[in-house]
Amino acid sequence: YAINATGGGSPALTQNYVGFGDASNLLTGDASFQYLIDTHSLQFGESSIALISASNRGAFAHGYAVGDGFGIFASGDGSYTSGFADNGTISATSNGAFVNGFSFSNGSLIADGDGSTTFGIAGSYGVINSNGAGSLAFGSSSNIGIVQASGEASFAHGFVDFDGSSIVSSGTGSTASGYATNAFSIMAIGNGSLAGGYTDNGGVSVTGNGAFGWGDKLIVDGDFATAFGSNVTNTASNSFLVGYGGTGLFVNNSNNVGIGTTAPTSKLQIAAG
Repeated sequence: YAINATGGGSPALTQNYVGFGDASNLLTGDASFQYLIDTHSLQFGESSIALISASNRGAFAHGYAVGDGFGIFASGDGSYTSGFADNGTISATSNGAFVNGFSFSNGSLIADGDGSTTFGIAGSYGVINSNGAGSLAFGSSSNIGIVQASGEASFAHGFVDFDGSSIVSSGTGSTASGYATNAFSIMAIGNGSLAGGYTDNGGVSVTGNGAFGWGDKLIVDGDFATAFGSNVTNTASNSFLVGYGGTGLFVNNSNNVGIGTTAPTSKLQIAAG
């Protein structure tokens, strides 16, 4: 079954399917507006040599798709996809997943975690993907950049515009947010961690559980550690560090305060020089 299709071939339907729209520029049955339809699915919109496909129970696919081999796909049970795919892909592959946005020039918007959500704009081989269960990913990705929420119930958000750059929340319940460019990344790896900032000169990596880091060229790998600034590292658990190009103000788990040192032995210790 196909609507206004001039190309040959049509896929088989199963029961309780609804589809409507314009597929007037299709070439073959495999590049069809209705494709691999399953029960109780709904799809509508307009496609031109592309696919709009709702292929599982309770799935919903809607929008405008252009380009051979590209399209809008809802293949998870109860999944929802919508938007404009202009030689790009919008795809919800897992149960209860949701995707909405604009993909172009080989960009991909993907939700392949159960109950995950993705929305935004992806172009020039950029990817936005929520593949952790219950995760959320949104923003803008281009030039092979990646915005990815891979941890369960994690959140990844921001702007990526360079090959090798990424914003990734891989820890359970983690958050990664900001702007990553020049092949550097913002990574929230620890469970419940938060990583963010603007990075073009070293990246932001937060590996400690419950840790927090914001800035550029920043590493935070102690549990419940915090760091702000640029070109600093905090490896001490239960501590606080602010610095710019070196150690500035540091507070350890004994509430000792160091200025210019990360090893204060008294309530206030100031490094020489």
